Amino acid sequence: MSLPHAVGRMLLFSWLLLVSVVTAQEPAGIVAKGTKWATPYYVIDSDKPGPTVMIIGGVHGNEPAGAYAAEQIRTWRIARGKLVVLPRANAAGLDANTRFMPDEPAERRDLNRNYPNKADQQPRGDLAQSIWQLVKDTKPHWLIDLHEGYDFHQFNDDSVGSSIIHFNTKQVTPLVDGMLDRVNKGIDEPKKKLVALRASGPVDGSLARAATKQLEIPAMILETTFKEQRLPIRARQHRIMVHHLLSELNMATGDAHQLVSPSSKGKLRVALFDDGGVGGSGIPKLEAILAKAGAVVQRIDGKGVRQGVST
Repeated sequence: MSLPHAVGRMLLFSWLLLVSVVTAQEPAGIVAKGTKWATPYYVIDSDKPGPTVMIIGGVHGNEPAGAYAAEQIRTWRIARGKLVVLPRANAAGLDANTRFMPDEPAERRDLNRNYPNKADQQPRGDLAQSIWQLVKDTKPHWLIDLHEGYDFHQFNDDSVGSSIIHFNTKQVTPLVDGMLDRVNKGIDEPKKKLVALRASGPVDGSLARAATKQLEIPAMILETTFKEQRLPIRARQHRIMVHHLLSELNMATGDAHQLVSPSSKGKLRVALFDDGGVGGSGIPKLEAILAKAGAVVQRIDGKGVRQGVST
């Protein structure tokens, strides 16, 4: 089938909701500026006193849902404090759809193993050093790292998919329990529900562990699962958990289903239906065509439509 015909069929079997949209939010700065790892971060400042929460996505390039959700979260307004979002930490890995940092030596190719385990250590590599410096400069009260596992932890304990990984403390554990309760209300199958992994905390070398142990910043890793779950489902799970945290900190406004800023102007917004009945290579191909044409594209599924996602 020719590409025009494939696009036509995708338009027929997808829901495309076209409205005028959003001027892109300007980055607050660039991590690893001047290097091949350069990637933007964003600051949403309420101009009111309150906590600072940092959200990281895209540390592993073959885990796109975290980056996808972080790009959505950075459009949220907050009631107090600041939200600092680094959506595409490992942008080169995301572009190549590879877990690791492309062309890096084996000892530092995994970005989430490059952070200090001891106070006298330094991060390894330009990108980890720059992200670490951003954390130190920002001094967040909370750090949330968005990841994905390859399988559901309750089915396969070799995978951390569908879990929240954190240290068991009086400050963190009650919030995690609330986040799990909130996200699991939308999951029907019991063994696909998210669970807490708190026996040993985040892995050595991870940003979340280093932030907790070296900088005394409460941190957690949110893991969705890409097996049998499309991108909109996984991104929604990330958004729900982050929104619950922000709600508990009295920072949230609106709900977890806002995908792009409601107050911006200029670009075309497209909601691309990604659920049962459509699939194959058509969705990413159409997404790329629309993005190249300057549209802001968001994938949604049936539940997202019923929940009233805001594009």
